[in-house]
Amino acid sequence: SRPSSRDRHGTDDAHVASSPAFDDLNHNPMQGSMPASFQRSRAIFASDDSPWRPRSFYAHRRQIQRALPVAAAAFCTLLLLILFRLGLFSSDQPPPLIVDPTPPHDDGSSRPAFYLWETASSFKPVTLDPKGKSVKDLCATFPRHILDTIQPVLKLGHADVGKPALDAQMKTTSACLDNVLIFSDLDDELPSGHLAHDVLSDLPASVLGWALYKAGVTLSGLWPLFNPHSLHAVPFSDKYWCQPVVALHKTRPADMEELWRWEHANRKHEKPILYRDLFEFHQPGQPSTRADWDNMWEPITIEGPPTTATFEECGAACQEHSACFQYNWHGDKCYLVQSIRLGHARDAEKETEEHKGGSFQSGWLSERIAEWRQQQRCEVVQWVRPSLTRIY
Repeated sequence: SRPSSRDRHGTDDAHVASSPAFDDLNHNPMQGSMPASFQRSRAIFASDDSPWRPRSFYAHRRQIQRALPVAAAAFCTLLLLILFRLGLFSSDQPPPLIVDPTPPHDDGSSRPAFYLWETASSFKPVTLDPKGKSVKDLCATFPRHILDTIQPVLKLGHADVGKPALDAQMKTTSACLDNVLIFSDLDDELPSGHLAHDVLSDLPASVLGWALYKAGVTLSGLWPLFNPHSLHAVPFSDKYWCQPVVALHKTRPADMEELWRWEHANRKHEKPILYRDLFEFHQPGQPSTRADWDNMWEPITIEGPPTTATFEECGAACQEHSACFQYNWHGDKCYLVQSIRLGHARDAEKETEEHKGGSFQSGWLSERIAEWRQQQRCEVVQWVRPSLTRIY
């Protein structure tokens, strides 16, 4: 037992109580012959002041100490593999393409014709009077934060459309896209500071489509959101009215600049620009007749009565045809058109063995067009589903 201390009354106060039997064991001169179960063993690595613990505790601690280097080595190896993989797919080598599962087949009568999407414009402000505004002023309304997750790409042939078309792109629809990538057959730097990458000779549309197909990207049509017509040639009808306008085809540079500014003044917060809105840009049918003008589009054009002899008689024939909205007179022939199309100026053609030639005259039934417009309400925005069978 431990020595006792004397208290203030002179009595002994034992710090550790012990039984006589235990005292006998402590004072037994034959301690070496004690049973092992009664002997107090000194723990491994234990100091004189450390608390007593069983041998199993220190055995487990030794196992943990031996396993620590192995675990550390495994962690370092895993970290190196992760860093190696990140370095492998650096900016010089893009990461592997992640292909989403093929969407369900969207053709057929069992599916709705449109996605019922509710959208809102991210432009701030949504509308802006473009008069007197610079390109920088107009681009200040563009929601640039969306470019963090979207990579815009402009693929434009310089040789076939010319420099004016490329300049118009960089002054209008692409002016606000700081990170736009340009692929064209032009090696010179653009006034905007962008560099065009000349790869068109090695990457025509057919090769690009094949590469996407091999990568597992399913391509499908989005007509009429993506329009095969230029701005002045859109044949407005129920097929081009309540659908959003996403892209136009080979629009004239002058029209591009004017349309881009018009768009800033005509956006709506809750709806995208529809073909119905686009109709107001040119307003086909105002005026109701134009000389040296071609408004015809062959796929939806029918030939008028063979007895028609003048432009005025051609207009009367259109009035009698319930589906006719406009008419065209050329080469002593009358053509009736079942859509509403602005068209473009066109000089008279010389007579040949195959064609009589002559001037182009165009007319519109303005009152019928106005009545038709009033009937097209567009209560639902027609976000058409992808399709391989719906064609223009």
